[in-house]
Amino acid sequence: MSPNLPSELIHLPCDHNYCVECTMRLFTSAMTDETLFPPQCCGISIPLARMELSTPASERTYCASQTCSLFLGSQTEGLQEEKVHCPRCNTDTCTTCKGVAHESSYCPQDPSVVSLMATAASQGYKQCPSCHLVIELTFGCHHMTCRCKNQFCFQCLTTWKKCPCDMWDEDRLLQRATMLIDRDRLQPLVLPTAIRDERIREATRNLRENHGCTHNDTWTKLYGFFQCENCLYDLYVYIFDCSDCRLRVCRWCRDGDDRPRYRLRRDN
Repeated sequence: MSPNLPSELIHLPCDHNYCVECTMRLFTSAMTDETLFPPQCCGISIPLARMELSTPASERTYCASQTCSLFLGSQTEGLQEEKVHCPRCNTDTCTTCKGVAHESSYCPQDPSVVSLMATAASQGYKQCPSCHLVIELTFGCHHMTCRCKNQFCFQCLTTWKKCPCDMWDEDRLLQRATMLIDRDRLQPLVLPTAIRDERIREATRNLRENHGCTHNDTWTKLYGFFQCENCLYDLYVYIFDCSDCRLRVCRWCRDGDDRPRYRLRRDN
């Protein structure tokens, strides 16, 4: 017990007195190390209700399982993790929303997450409806294949081919076609406007025809400094260019290597 005796003490069954702070530490240790559960003093278990009643109602965290509802501790006194494990029923509880712990690494009700998602939405980013990964569509059709393998429409986020949405965003399609023509022209050659416009129209038609490109035997190795259009990885030696859809990717994206640095695979 703390040498400076506070006015508010918790009297235990063994007749020892603990301050609230020390009691919190004792229960926190018991919740992080199951060998220390239940918390006790002098070999006598400490009734959990004593600590529960000393914690403000707004700061209490209970097991999310309705058949358990065990008091797990205080949000401000010890429970610093995003989730806490119940030693009685083995349920993980989110310390932010007090519900069952989420599959993702964050709580959707966390104020910082809400702010981040609002900013992402304002910039045109969306979330995969399956794994909630934040994604963007920089070019190609609305057909998205997330790294979790979920295929959906970027426009409405429903399962692919289950919605009436347009295949393309016409402005994004034109931007992609224009980028391809400007990327491939010989520097510092400046194309006459009529020729450039015709090539852009041809590139647009080609993108429409090859929006479902599977890249089978269409890869050509280009040497030089490039950036993968899929994962944005910088490449200092070479890149692979698809002769049909003109996608340029690193060898890992070409081979479908689902490494953590993946952002999103685009079907175009």
